[in-house]
Amino acid sequence: MRVRCRLPLFIAVFIASVMALSASIAPSQRSAPNIPPAFERNVGQVQFDGGGSAAYVDAVIRMNGAMAYVHGGGLHIMQTAVTKDPASPKHEPEFDINTYRVDMQLIASNPAPRLEFQQKTDGIVRYILPGTGATGLISERFTALLYHDVWPGIDLRMYVTDLGVKYDFIVHPGADARQIAFRYVGGSGPYLSDKGDISVTTPLGMIGENAPVVFEKGLDGSRGNTVQAKFAVDGHSVRFEIGEYDRSRELVVDPQRVWGTYYGWNQNIETPRITADPFGNVFICGTTTATNMPNVAGVLQRRYKAGFDGFVAKFTELGKFVWHTYYGGSNNDRLRDVTTDAKGNVWTCGQTNSPDLPNLQMGSGPYGDWDSVQAAEAIVLKLLPNGSWGDSWQVYGRESDVATGIAVSADRVAIVGYTRSPRLGNLFGDAGYVKNPTNNSNNTDMFVSVVKPKTLNPDQWNNHYLIFYGGGGEDFGDKIGFDPTGNIIFGGITYSADFPVTDATTYKNYEDIAVVKFGPTPARQWATMFGTVSYDQFGDLAVDGTGAATVVGIVQAAGFPTTNPLQATMRGLSDGFIRKILSNGTTQFSTYYGGDSLDALYGVAVDKSNNVWIAGFTNRSTTIPISPDAFQPTPNGNYGYDGYFAQLDPTGQTVLYGTYYGAPPQTPLPTISMGGPPPPPNSDFGMDILNDIFCEGNAYVSMMGSVNSYRMDTTAGAYQDSSKLDKDTLRANGFVSYFSNCPDSIVTIVANGPETLCDVETRQLVAPNGFNKYLWSNGVTTRTIVVSDSGTYSVVCTTLDGCRYRDTIIIRRNPKPVVNAGGDVVSCLNIPVTLTATPSVGTPPYRYKWNRVEPGPEFIDSDTLQSPSVSPGTTSRYEVTVTDAAGCIGKDTVLVSIMAPKPNTSPALVDFGTLDACATAAEQEIIIANPMDYDIRISTFTPDNANVSLVTSLVPPIQIPAGELTRLRVRIAPTAAGTINGTFTLSGTPCAWSVSFPYKAVKQQLTATVIPGTISFGAGVICQQTSKTDSTTIRNGGQEVLVLQAGIVSAPFVLVSPTTSVSINPGERERLSSSTHRPAQAHSQQ
Repeated sequence: MRVRCRLPLFIAVFIASVMALSASIAPSQRSAPNIPPAFERNVGQVQFDGGGSAAYVDAVIRMNGAMAYVHGGGLHIMQTAVTKDPASPKHEPEFDINTYRVDMQLIASNPAPRLEFQQKTDGIVRYILPGTGATGLISERFTALLYHDVWPGIDLRMYVTDLGVKYDFIVHPGADARQIAFRYVGGSGPYLSDKGDISVTTPLGMIGENAPVVFEKGLDGSRGNTVQAKFAVDGHSVRFEIGEYDRSRELVVDPQRVWGTYYGWNQNIETPRITADPFGNVFICGTTTATNMPNVAGVLQRRYKAGFDGFVAKFTELGKFVWHTYYGGSNNDRLRDVTTDAKGNVWTCGQTNSPDLPNLQMGSGPYGDWDSVQAAEAIVLKLLPNGSWGDSWQVYGRESDVATGIAVSADRVAIVGYTRSPRLGNLFGDAGYVKNPTNNSNNTDMFVSVVKPKTLNPDQWNNHYLIFYGGGGEDFGDKIGFDPTGNIIFGGITYSADFPVTDATTYKNYEDIAVVKFGPTPARQWATMFGTVSYDQFGDLAVDGTGAATVVGIVQAAGFPTTNPLQATMRGLSDGFIRKILSNGTTQFSTYYGGDSLDALYGVAVDKSNNVWIAGFTNRSTTIPISPDAFQPTPNGNYGYDGYFAQLDPTGQTVLYGTYYGAPPQTPLPTISMGGPPPPPNSDFGMDILNDIFCEGNAYVSMMGSVNSYRMDTTAGAYQDSSKLDKDTLRANGFVSYFSNCPDSIVTIVANGPETLCDVETRQLVAPNGFNKYLWSNGVTTRTIVVSDSGTYSVVCTTLDGCRYRDTIIIRRNPKPVVNAGGDVVSCLNIPVTLTATPSVGTPPYRYKWNRVEPGPEFIDSDTLQSPSVSPGTTSRYEVTVTDAAGCIGKDTVLVSIMAPKPNTSPALVDFGTLDACATAAEQEIIIANPMDYDIRISTFTPDNANVSLVTSLVPPIQIPAGELTRLRVRIAPTAAGTINGTFTLSGTPCAWSVSFPYKAVKQQLTATVIPGTISFGAGVICQQTSKTDSTTIRNGGQEVLVLQAGIVSAPFVLVSPTTSVSINPGERERLSSSTHRPAQAHSQQ
């Protein structure tokens, strides 16, 4: 719950209808692939049972075997349970599918709020429904929806987080939050629990929503006053009741539990401890004789061995179980502490009595003394992030040696413990810090072992230094830590009056607490002890970012030395204590911490802001500090213990958060009488203790508890709920919890292209800006990565406070479609050409897009057809782009060559000249030149006058190569005198080209006149032989010179003149004379 802009109030609750469904709901085995949940936009796929459209539904989301249909007026929640019919045959199983619908309806809200889809995510969902065709309906996916003005001034935002689906009511300045109300239709309830949660029960499970918790955020970003907020239930209706708050400040969601699960088996769990790695994974360790713990392939030791075995288990930060391993041999083996390094390796320590621990002889072995009498040795174990063996070694001594605490820095591993041996690993102690001589025989001293990487093999370890520390009595080291500069601070308990200190503190009585600081080398910087006259128990130690050490434990008497105490005196039969020692050894504050009953503190952790977190138990104390926003504001029942945890500011003067944490006992409890029979073995007295606590930055708090009750409140989908426990009153089960102090938010990976890689493509993935650290699933720590392989890529974006936000993107690889646009095409101008794209490979169906490469009009009838028609005006290239169903693209280009033959011709006028009157024909040469880049052929001669013909044969057609020419002869044979004008045409292939030649010819006409037309020599006497002469005149009536050739006559006629050729100009005359000599009685005519 928070304000994100100037004054709006956010009321944030879980949509538990989607996130917190009963575990009995089983999704179908034939369900869709496991892709991250998201809101799918309704594009018509949502229909009523009868097939009618449900267009008012805006989006659908699937999660945990249920579906939620989102609309402006609320939600339709559809639970589904799939169960196998036991009567069906094994080889053909049949399933029964049961559904149940619950509606969450907004009361008196805007019937048509404006919807904004936000944060589009990867992938689509394709629905193939009747009438949709092969392509179906495509629905985009989003991780957030925002409805504006659901009520006046109030928006509703729904969004997907790592934990499920949540919703915020955003109350803007001036709006009345009391307008917010909704009702449930279907199921029974809602019911309001003592914790302020609400739940609705259905035949198929439970729908629940966590109580809203709100506090102000200061102007400097610090946590301010808590704002009262709770649900108010009236029948089926739910409203919010919100207390007064400073409307100039931001409201922030209080720490809320993310998950909680049992970890219990057929025997007790002892010495439980918890830690987390830099990636948010949670690790627990402890000791057990249980034989039925999870058997996971690939871990160091899958099965229980003998006696006591240690164990380590791993969970993700969302509570998903990852692996479990035992660790032990043929005797007793215990693990007492656990931590992690920067790579996510797990380090744990403890004690072994077994000579046959797995892989021991393969380890680093920084200590080589095998001189052991009691065969009880300190053990160090490193596990890889997958639970397999990484390294291990023993710290050997002649007597009993126990490691109780472990810490890891960038280049050192340190353990603390206690030993009765005078030397360890053949070492008596560095820099004079040897076993106390008075303890050499049988008493116990603390010891600290620090190892460093080997020079030639940095994955293995050598001794850096080893020290013994103690007085003349018994001294037991317990926990250890590194400060930011590599100094080591360790603590434990002492029974030694002469315990070596540097601040003149003195031993009180029995057990006192001791804390010591050494530098990176075996040089002591300070040592102190403190306690009461009774037994004081050491609980835990944590070192903050300033180098200060905070120690917690238990006191059972007055007189505890306090400094600036939050609680100056003891209140109950026992109290916890908190003591913070600064880096220079002075005490910043020291205080009792408890209530009016039996209270204890077992665990301590510090966050990035150096706030102190504590954990332990209370025997129903009513005066122990509980904050208004407590997860559990009151103790459970009137019997048993409840766990307890709290947060204090760095000065120890303010309790920022405090809560009970436990389960109620059964009602009624069995009657127990002195000397009477024991209670039934399944009696639940509600005995719950928190043993350890761990902080990650300012973001997350995880806790490990030891609980005898089987009514602890687990979260939905918990790895183990109470139904999986053996109900044994005396059984101590583990209980793991994980709380978040982070505001709800989501991040989105953005790809610089489609989320499908095509062929050899790469893709850049970009995480959102503004985070302190990034960690991709491939190990890259930059904001962006470039990927070239298919797979699932996730990123963890971490804020300065350590809050982690995740997103996942699925990158797929598809073969790029191959497309063939066909061979190049030659066509004639204005003749359409059909092009066809033939795709292969890729993922059908395909989409097509054609375009003309050259600028200008496309000349395509439809550019999205597989086979369009094109008709370009000039030679053009056409490119087709084929996109397959996966978004991959293939391209090809085809050349469409346009032919428009235009031969060059000469002469421009075919002039046959003038034919004289007696000439019958004339010829002329013409030239056809081919300027094209392809051959042409002449096949047809077409004159407009039958007297015009082609002399050159066109059988076969005449081919003119590109760039060449040919010569033809054309004849004209006019039949009449005069001028002849016309056109003849030559045509051919390709593209039926043609050219026309104009022509001209002149035919002269004979226009001479002969007067007289007949020459007569007259009659003569038959017997008279004489010569006679006569003449005729020829006149040139034409326009040209007439040439008169010498005539030829036969005897007895003789041409007198002219005897040679004579030119007669137009209009002139020429006389033709001839004579005859006839014999007697002859008759002649010529």
